[in-house]
Amino acid sequence: MHSFAQDTIFNVTLGTIGEEDAVELFEVNGRYFLFGSTGNVGNGQSDIYMVDASPALNAFTFSTLGTGGIERLKDASYNGQHFFLLSQMYEGFGNGYGWRIDRLDTHLVSEEAIYHNLPGVLLPIAIDCDAQGVAVLYQEQIDGEVENYKVRKYDTALTFINEIQLETLGDWDEWSYTDLVLYNDGVFVVGNAIAPLFQEEVLLQYYSSAGSLEMEETYGDSLVDLASSILFVSDSTLIITGTSNSKFTSDFDAYVLKVSLEGVLIWEKYFGYDVNANNKDDRGIKTCEGEDERLLVGVTTETYGEGGKDFHVYEIDSSGSFLEGNSFGLPEDEELRSIRVTSDSSILILGISNSGGIGQTDLFLVKTRGVQTGHPKSYPLVRDTTTVVNGQVGISDSRRSPSLISVIDGSLRFDAEGTYELYDVLGRLIGQGAASHQVSLEGTTSGMVLVVFRGLRGPREVKKILIGPAQ
Repeated sequence: MHSFAQDTIFNVTLGTIGEEDAVELFEVNGRYFLFGSTGNVGNGQSDIYMVDASPALNAFTFSTLGTGGIERLKDASYNGQHFFLLSQMYEGFGNGYGWRIDRLDTHLVSEEAIYHNLPGVLLPIAIDCDAQGVAVLYQEQIDGEVENYKVRKYDTALTFINEIQLETLGDWDEWSYTDLVLYNDGVFVVGNAIAPLFQEEVLLQYYSSAGSLEMEETYGDSLVDLASSILFVSDSTLIITGTSNSKFTSDFDAYVLKVSLEGVLIWEKYFGYDVNANNKDDRGIKTCEGEDERLLVGVTTETYGEGGKDFHVYEIDSSGSFLEGNSFGLPEDEELRSIRVTSDSSILILGISNSGGIGQTDLFLVKTRGVQTGHPKSYPLVRDTTTVVNGQVGISDSRRSPSLISVIDGSLRFDAEGTYELYDVLGRLIGQGAASHQVSLEGTTSGMVLVVFRGLRGPREVKKILIGPAQ
């Protein structure tokens, strides 16, 4: 039986009985904020899912943000004062696909929201912010065809400044974009360019604040080289993280490039190749900067780890030389979404898992002191360290009117015969029984609880309640 690795502090899955997707995480004032999407709780079919976690990762506050339509979080950014969340938005037939930006304070309270919705389909890709403004990278489609890629800029109050239509100087069959980073009132964008012979290369461009294309470079070898994300680091260079099958075999490996602000390639590295592993792909997702200009490369691996897919982290120095590496995962699939170094020099890794929770996919969070070469860190179970307390209901929410479920004096009451199930904040079944009588919530774990009611004569209702410590 596997045990928890000594250098690993904590791992947990967070979610509901539905499907959650992870997008981004941040540390603010010693607390950890996780952002993603959920399809099981909230106001609509899909909503923004937010988790505020305590420094010890032993208490979690869950909340959602959305309308009666569909919002799916695509990216998030933080400028030291506000979170800016970029979501795909669909409000029903005839209204089309657009996107929205939400500006939140550090208590996850929405201060402002703006919407961008034109005829056709607008697909948000990435967002970045700094002390002066916000930039959104998105794709515009008309009649199912990609027409334009654009960057739309706002100030921090979300007042529109200008829009840049992206172009290319190369003779490419197709090109696309995956990420952006603000710099010196302008913006770097990274993506992929396809040559006539189906060679695909990493594409890097810089646009001035006025929108003129001032630099364009491509990188790669003979086959497919893809970019996922871009990072501005402390030595005033850029780190591009991606995936390539150009170097070794047809299997994909993590691909990391360091380039100057002028686009000159400083070094490129490949990670993940194993001569004994065939048809196993390793995809570079995101890189963050740690102490002494060291880089932590976050990868979704099939080559190493415990299950089909797992988190993998490579630690490299500023010259690209390998220092350490290890995988973290459960028996099934875990896919990495983001990675951060915290103020206590720990590493936070966020992604999704279908191994531990009760939902189709759940948020999976790992906190570790370091990346040590050796056996994969595998976890046979998920620890629940939230405190069991006598519960008081804080707020309740129902999708049904009138509701068949009511909350009276800290207990559930059902207005029809049937059965009920209770699920805790980790998406696990914590109670069930006949729904024809009053059910006490005393002793229920604090946090969000989902009540699923199934009536004997057909009606079904899902209700979320928030339970806090007894006063």
